[in-house]
Amino acid sequence: MRVINSSNWRELVRSPRGLTLRDLWQDSCALVVPPAKSMPSDCERPKASHPPNADYDTILFEWTEFLGALRQCGVELISPEIDEWFADQVFVGDHLRLFGHLCVQGQMQSRRRQREAQRIAKAARRLIPCENWRSIAACDPTAVLEIGNIVAFPECRLAFVGISGRVNESGVRVFRQICAELDWRAVPTEFDSSRITHLSTAIAPIGDGVALVDPTATDPVHLNRQGIETIDTPPHEPQATSSFLVSLAKRKCVIVPKDNPETCAILDRRGCELLICAMDQLIDCYGVAGALCAFVKAAPEKRK
Repeated sequence: MRVINSSNWRELVRSPRGLTLRDLWQDSCALVVPPAKSMPSDCERPKASHPPNADYDTILFEWTEFLGALRQCGVELISPEIDEWFADQVFVGDHLRLFGHLCVQGQMQSRRRQREAQRIAKAARRLIPCENWRSIAACDPTAVLEIGNIVAFPECRLAFVGISGRVNESGVRVFRQICAELDWRAVPTEFDSSRITHLSTAIAPIGDGVALVDPTATDPVHLNRQGIETIDTPPHEPQATSSFLVSLAKRKCVIVPKDNPETCAILDRRGCELLICAMDQLIDCYGVAGALCAFVKAAPEKRK
């Protein structure tokens, strides 16, 4: 178990300008975007006021620690230039996700975030072959499917799709078509959307068909019926489901928010390699660490 402490984020990333997939050093590569200075006051949150002690310096420090954890895992990081107009741009994982060999661009409900997504996609498409790119909106302009509402288990060829106002029937239909290309299953899943924004806030995969689950936000039995083993998170550790699995060719690491000792003990007993990060304000602004990066290249998963 290691605690991350990084300083200058610029030393951890590369610019996407002029890069192609052949220029990437590592087996795994992710896009990250620095938090905007407008983020502490303008971040999109579900039916809650922003924490009064949120400040940009702390958020930037926490984001840099998260980048340090990704680098320690062996992930190469690419960062486009920041645009202060997009307060939520740090949550690049809201827009893109790798499913097998396909990179899927979701379609946000918010028009402002749709423009943000276009900017992120422009950087990503320099690194993704055209034949491996799928856009929800290009398949159906009426579709809405926010990527944060998808929780994937690549080793099981399975994805759970959260049902809320941020996903419509067209979005689910298009995503099922994409899953059919991959020989995956897409399973609609209910969750408490009055309390959390996305399904990924309630479920945190930790590898090998196992997930941390907040049982107050979604029903673990629903996952069990699909073959997923679930571990209920301690009720006094609500940030535990913000843990983020980094699955590489030769190792798997779980990045865990600090101050979740019971969750760390559970994961440690299961043999997980743990990296501990300070992410309090980042999680308060959104709710899940996995939204802070979008993989554009990853080692292939071994099927369970």
